[in-house]
Amino acid sequence: MNSMVAFRCLHSKIALNLAKQNLRNVSALCATRKAQNSLLSKAIPVSTILSKYTSSDHSHSKLWTAERVLSAALIAVMPASFFVPLPAMDYLFALSVIVHIHWGMEAIVVDYIRPSVFGNVIPKVSLAALYLLSILALGGLFYFNYSDVGVTQAIRMMSKI
Repeated sequence: MNSMVAFRCLHSKIALNLAKQNLRNVSALCATRKAQNSLLSKAIPVSTILSKYTSSDHSHSKLWTAERVLSAALIAVMPASFFVPLPAMDYLFALSVIVHIHWGMEAIVVDYIRPSVFGNVIPKVSLAALYLLSILALGGLFYFNYSDVGVTQAIRMMSKI
């Protein structure tokens, strides 16, 4: 009988020590989680180009939604511009394609031409060059739509060759 009481007493001491150790582990885990959450809640700018956007309360979710809407709309705009040969459809086609390409290239430039790798000047110059090329491409397509047969008609003519 004495051995049974001693076993129960030893068992309860072990259980109590395990409970204390688990409580310390849980409290340490909670402290770690609080520290991680406080680090994650603060915006840490990765790029000097984008630091002005991360410091403000500007949300990029609307831009992301606009990018997805434009990508989905391209599925309808591309065939519609060929089936409905109107100048307005040519302009809509040119605008949507150039904006779609610009947003994709901008993501590539921001992701891969980082200031931590290339310094502060090259990322700004490459982003400015991207904006310049996008504006020139859009202007060129608009000029082509205005002064010539239009983008979709030109694609039709090229496919007949």
